[in-house]
Amino acid sequence: MKEFIVKTKTVEVKFNFPTNLKELSKEYLKEVTDSVVVAPNYTLVGMVYHEALPSVILTCRNKKKSASFGVIPIFIKSGANSEPSIVDSAEIGQKLLISNNQLQLAYHCAVPGNKLTLDYFANVIDNTIDRDLYERAIADKDGSEVLFVEFKIIPNCDIIALYNEHKSVVSPYVVINEAKA
Repeated sequence: MKEFIVKTKTVEVKFNFPTNLKELSKEYLKEVTDSVVVAPNYTLVGMVYHEALPSVILTCRNKKKSASFGVIPIFIKSGANSEPSIVDSAEIGQKLLISNNQLQLAYHCAVPGNKLTLDYFANVIDNTIDRDLYERAIADKDGSEVLFVEFKIIPNCDIIALYNEHKSVVSPYVVINEAKA
């Protein structure tokens, strides 16, 4: 987790940004989307945006609506299925393979209570009195990306594959030797 504090005119907001998918808890994803009832043959997908914090702050300050952050689609939940589907075996938080075109056409689902969104962060940044916000973000030299999550609803047929947990494979084609001092 990456802690980042933003001071506005009226409040201090402490963000605990996840920096990898394992830190984005399944409990949070389930709880924040409990109010969404998904139609049959559709799936609620979490769109996990990831980017370095200084880049996010610059984008928010410059009000760039067309910024391109990396996106990882993850399974949240699906409606009842009238046909067998790949999502029948999916677990919350599991990575999905969906074409970019289908994600762009998907229905945006504004979920009340989800404050881990780019828009919420941008609104806090807009009201900041902290002049050295960007400099503080740059000073954090760990280089990790922070995650934001928003939600979309897509037809089950747009999900091409599910990713299972990656298992390390020893490659006979690439061998890496440690450098000698």
